[in-house]
Amino acid sequence: MTKNAPITNIANHVRIAQAARRGISPPAHIPLDETEILHFDNIIAEKANAEWTAHEIDIAALFAGAMHQLGEQTRLMASEGTVVKCAARGLKVNPRQKAVAMLSAQVLSYRRTLGIHSVAKMPNPGDRARRNELSREMQDGVRGDDLIARPKKVN
Repeated sequence: MTKNAPITNIANHVRIAQAARRGISPPAHIPLDETEILHFDNIIAEKANAEWTAHEIDIAALFAGAMHQLGEQTRLMASEGTVVKCAARGLKVNPRQKAVAMLSAQVLSYRRTLGIHSVAKMPNPGDRARRNELSREMQDGVRGDDLIARPKKVN
């Protein structure tokens, strides 16, 4: 694993500020419907814009599709029940259970691939949390219409 550059250096401040100004859209070659776009936006929000590569954005779009399918299959299975009547054999396990299990595994795999689950974020979770906090502060600071530095709010 390569070491990330310190988040506090000037080059990274510029990179994060530039990335915060541009939004991240789903790739054109992976069509998403409205619900999948909502999932995509939530997935993208897991990391600062500057942290996303083009390949990771493609994976995030696939991840959003899998989350949408998992939700649909789970709702259908809930309405049908986990055991369904079969004309030939009487009662049997709902075949959707296998689809739900497969999609659940796929969702977890995408989370690991994108490094947005707690273990993958950094060997020391405190380091990653601090890095994300600094990135988000810088990103939020440049999203306004002006480029004037604002003092931090004190609680």
